[in-house]
Amino acid sequence: MKNFWMKIVVGVGLVSLTSSAFALNVQTFRPAIGPNGTFRLLGSEAVAPRSFAFGVFGNYPKSPLELRDSVTGNRIQSLVKYSLTSDIVGEFGILPRWSIGFDAPGTYISHNGTTGTLATTNNYQFGDLSIYSRITLVDPNAQPVGVAVIPYVETPTGSQKNFTGDSGTNIGAKVAVDKNFGRFYLVGNVGFRGHTKNETTAVSGSTDTLELGHEVTYGVGGSYDAIPNRLQIIGEVAGSTVLKQFAQHANASPAEATAGIRAFFKDKSIALVAGGGAGLGRGYGAPTYRVFTGLSFNLPSGNREVVRRKPEIGDIKTIILQGVHFDTARHALTADAKHILDMNLGEIVSNPQLSLRIDGHADARGGRAYNYALSERRAAAVRDYFSAKSVPTSRLHVEGFGKDVPVAPNTGPANWARNRRVVIHLYRNDVEK
Repeated sequence: MKNFWMKIVVGVGLVSLTSSAFALNVQTFRPAIGPNGTFRLLGSEAVAPRSFAFGVFGNYPKSPLELRDSVTGNRIQSLVKYSLTSDIVGEFGILPRWSIGFDAPGTYISHNGTTGTLATTNNYQFGDLSIYSRITLVDPNAQPVGVAVIPYVETPTGSQKNFTGDSGTNIGAKVAVDKNFGRFYLVGNVGFRGHTKNETTAVSGSTDTLELGHEVTYGVGGSYDAIPNRLQIIGEVAGSTVLKQFAQHANASPAEATAGIRAFFKDKSIALVAGGGAGLGRGYGAPTYRVFTGLSFNLPSGNREVVRRKPEIGDIKTIILQGVHFDTARHALTADAKHILDMNLGEIVSNPQLSLRIDGHADARGGRAYNYALSERRAAAVRDYFSAKSVPTSRLHVEGFGKDVPVAPNTGPANWARNRRVVIHLYRNDVEK
């Protein structure tokens, strides 16, 4: 195990560091991306198949690493005065409920000089590349809450001596749980980060020893749609604690609170975030304050510009969910919609010779590509609800028609509501869908 010794002589204000090797990654802010979530907390919904979410983020933490007296807790010196970190983040949908993402950080970092081996420097360094997979276990659009598991790997591509990378590969996983309450949204993440190499930081002349190793990570946050489809207000608290010293040492348990806004443009295909926060306590990587901003893009699959045919398949029975059953730009099923589905569930289950084609529709507001994707998500929400009720997925077929098949002129709120609907066609298996 590698050792990193800090020698402190408070009386003369002398600070010296001697080290053969050490690693202490102070880049604790990793921005989140995808259909939901907050600034750094991932939601349960994976990116849609063949769709791509991409973003560029920047953040400025002030004094994310400080040297303090182990007895009084008083600040002696900032080992890292500040850093400017840019993150390139992306996530690609592979299959329904499964997407793969990455976070590639780079940091311009400013060290404070000491009498030891760490001199005053200002340089740019890569951070640790993170690759993750988001697997939706419970669809939030079909069930009361959404659940996803997110395994990840952090590779040691950062600089150990400049505090932008760990000394070994980290392997971890977290669980994301979230729920919508109309205009309110809540999300929580909890997980485990396993370090293949541990680091020990000891303070000379005291028993205050910080051993960095396997960690428990956590976070809770939420958003409020201040202007639906235009502006969200977001707040969150996130942190970690070293498992071996679970909640025993403040410096081994960094935590941070952040708040800000997310503004949407071009039918929510572009999002701009901005905010700030502060460290809670004196854990490593928790800054005096932090400001951040970022721009993300949601690119739906394909470029479907052809107007689709009006569905005609010789139905046996048709079920229509429309009007208030879908709010503007939303695809979550309401309690009334679920009640209608439940009323017809018995007939569907007791007639296995029948299949279902589930057609999603949208009103005329918004771009064509956006409305195709939205209508598909509405149809998929119904499919997932039936699947959770033990209807085989082989009997469920989904299609999104966007705004191409209205049932009323798109001339105002009442008619827009009528056009926001899902139509379910029941047909015999020998009838072409």
